[in-house]
Amino acid sequence: MKQTIIFFMLLTAVGCASTKPTTYEPRVSLDEQWAKRFSKEEKIQLLHERGLRFFQEAKQLTSREHLQKARDDFQFLKQTFGDTLATQRLKELDEYERNVITYYTTAAQEAIAKNQLADAAGYYKLLLRFDPSQTAAETFLEQNRAEIEKQVQEIRATGDAYLKKKQYVKAKKVYERLRLIAYSPDIDSTLSFIDTQKAQQDKRRQQAFKKAMQKDSADAPPELEREKIYTEAKQAFEKKDYLKAYSLFSLIEPSYKDTALYLERTADKIEALRLNEEIN
Repeated sequence: MKQTIIFFMLLTAVGCASTKPTTYEPRVSLDEQWAKRFSKEEKIQLLHERGLRFFQEAKQLTSREHLQKARDDFQFLKQTFGDTLATQRLKELDEYERNVITYYTTAAQEAIAKNQLADAAGYYKLLLRFDPSQTAAETFLEQNRAEIEKQVQEIRATGDAYLKKKQYVKAKKVYERLRLIAYSPDIDSTLSFIDTQKAQQDKRRQQAFKKAMQKDSADAPPELEREKIYTEAKQAFEKKDYLKAYSLFSLIEPSYKDTALYLERTADKIEALRLNEEIN
């Protein structure tokens, strides 16, 4: 009796399982969907556009990753469709790659010739980021590690000194150099601070010029005296005595001849050479 019940249960289970067989729809891959959706001409156009976009991004970012994506698209066009334009694009990619490697290598070698090892290290780091196979760059960085770090610290100290003295033009040049050779987020913050301070300094200078332009004409020196002062100021400027030139030009209203231009040029010279703490 027990055996009969078990047999009946198995028979029922088999019967239920076989009443309605399961069917599956075939899966269509993304490649197959793409192939059905676009014509041959459309595929070629789309791949060209994408490849060119990758190439532009590679040039903007100096990115080997984007360069390789562009190469893959153009290589596919060449092999699959025999596209002649893709062949030309591949030559352009190769030329760009060679130019980037040549530029960084040459810049590094020129820096080494000037004993600017920190600058050379910056260029070699960029080269390695673009092409990790450049073993000569790796060797240079390893063999000169101590001297490179020493020069980086010296450059940073120079930049800090300029910044402390409010020599913003020189400080910016130093920190832009540091950003290339030893990037860190604090360098961007410092450069932003320098730009803000320099803008405020320029604003004060412009306000001083504007105030001078509004001087009552009665306060201006007589014509003969004004011309004499202008001539002496120009002579001082040509002799690179910028402090004297600035003080003399300041005695004349900026609207006289090209006094306003000379005032601005003289102030720039004083700022660049740091002959005075600040022109207000």
